[in-house]
Amino acid sequence: MAHNTKAALSKALIELSQEMSVNKITVGDVAERCGVSRHTFYYHFTDLFDLIIWTFCNMTDRLSLLNWKTVCMDVAKNAIKNKNFAIAVFHSEYKEAFLERIFYIAEEFFNSALSRLYPSLKDLVYISRMAAYAVSGTIKDWFENNLDDTYLKAIRGIDHILSRGVPEV
Repeated sequence: MAHNTKAALSKALIELSQEMSVNKITVGDVAERCGVSRHTFYYHFTDLFDLIIWTFCNMTDRLSLLNWKTVCMDVAKNAIKNKNFAIAVFHSEYKEAFLERIFYIAEEFFNSALSRLYPSLKDLVYISRMAAYAVSGTIKDWFENNLDDTYLKAIRGIDHILSRGVPEV
């Protein structure tokens, strides 16, 4: 039931973003559109940004070395499906926090994946951060290019890093 409420709040947020600027949407607006109380909203999310991130990234909770391509494709397809919302968030006051969250997710993923693939890898933290900068920068470019097909190139690049190895530095 909790996931259904979260999904309903997310849907309400997307609907509202079609009617007004993301910067003007309030927790009360989302709760009212969803037909729940503000208390219910705050039971599931700490604030509006938390809901925005959940709306984009809830699938990354299942991100692993075995399924990363599927998860990345699902997230990209979801962003494209809700393109107006995605672009509105990117151009809102939440932009920097959104990009920081993407960086954090990417860094955690690369730390985990590379440590499993290359347990003796020197400079793991540095290489993971470098890869996370590349991914978050590519996502930023993708949004700036109106969600074109560059995400496919990014996925191929990540695949190259994970399947062919990291060059010795």
